[in-house]
Amino acid sequence: MNTLPSAGDRPPRRRLRALVYAASATVLVGALVTVAAIGATVNGAALRTAAATARPLAPAAGTSGAGAEAAAGVAARNATTADGPETVSKAKDAAGLRGGLRTFVAPRGIRTTSDVTYATAADGSLLDLDVCSATSSDDHRPALLLIHGGGWHGGDKASVDYHAVCQWLASEGFVTFSADYTLGAAGRYPVAPRELTAAITWMRRAATVQRFGIDPTRIGVVGGSAGGSLASLLATRGTGPTDRGTRVAALVDLSGPVDLTARGQSLGQPSTGIQADVLGYLGCATFTGCAPAAEASAITHVDASDPPAFIQGSQFDFVPHEQGTAFAAALTRAGVPTVLRVVPGSAHSIAQLDASTRAAVAAFLHRYLG
Repeated sequence: MNTLPSAGDRPPRRRLRALVYAASATVLVGALVTVAAIGATVNGAALRTAAATARPLAPAAGTSGAGAEAAAGVAARNATTADGPETVSKAKDAAGLRGGLRTFVAPRGIRTTSDVTYATAADGSLLDLDVCSATSSDDHRPALLLIHGGGWHGGDKASVDYHAVCQWLASEGFVTFSADYTLGAAGRYPVAPRELTAAITWMRRAATVQRFGIDPTRIGVVGGSAGGSLASLLATRGTGPTDRGTRVAALVDLSGPVDLTARGQSLGQPSTGIQADVLGYLGCATFTGCAPAAEASAITHVDASDPPAFIQGSQFDFVPHEQGTAFAAALTRAGVPTVLRVVPGSAHSIAQLDASTRAAVAAFLHRYLG
């Protein structure tokens, strides 16, 4: 079990979002590279084959404007950039969010407790999370750890869109803890997953349970893109009961890279941008001989004790949906209840959260967390 010391004397709070936004303003998208036709990997026959491999599966949901979204996705998927998966296709994802996640309107009674410290990073800075919850007299509610994306070097728990995800999950009855973690070189594997493991430990502390009215035996984890990779790793590492220690009882992974090895790069056609992000996170120059790659890959750790998983990607996502399909197949072979959805279009990560996907995710979480 990896834990971090709890915060003692409070040093000045980090403001990661200011640094990230300033840095992202300087990023230039590189030239598009030419790719081979990928129709054969996303046609109906391929999806039917994937579905047959990883049962039980939920039916894929349609999305509006799939044709235009798919065309944008091909370009975004093959863009070379220094920025992370959450920003490499910013315009495409913004369009997806307008028609997807941003159709959600938070009801009255959702409150947010901002910048709650859960641990202290190695450099002495505070690791914070925001807590979204619905007004309720119930002091025994299921809880979720929400992990933002951004290529392991960007993103923020308090961004407009991740705050909306936090509020949406709270509206479904889950006390949602949306966490920041160390980014960039300082957060390379194993630092970021170690910090987020500490967040789960903190969530199960008696003081946290009492303050936020949660059931420590019903904790799930949700993540998108790099956050989906981290969420999946937290869900699959370790063995034994999922209602105690640092284990979790349910996983939702949206577009998460789950096989960071050289083998994983043969699944679909990952963009050069996402490959650069993976190598940066692992601290490797190439995938060949990259020592931490297997250990940092969720698919490596699958066993029968893992929690039920909901895995979703889109046909033209620049994180290939073939990674999610392989992950779902491995979980299913281990006897883990698994839902796999590959939806039409190119939406990435939380941009996939249209009404249909929100309903499917909520049903999954209610089934396994209550």
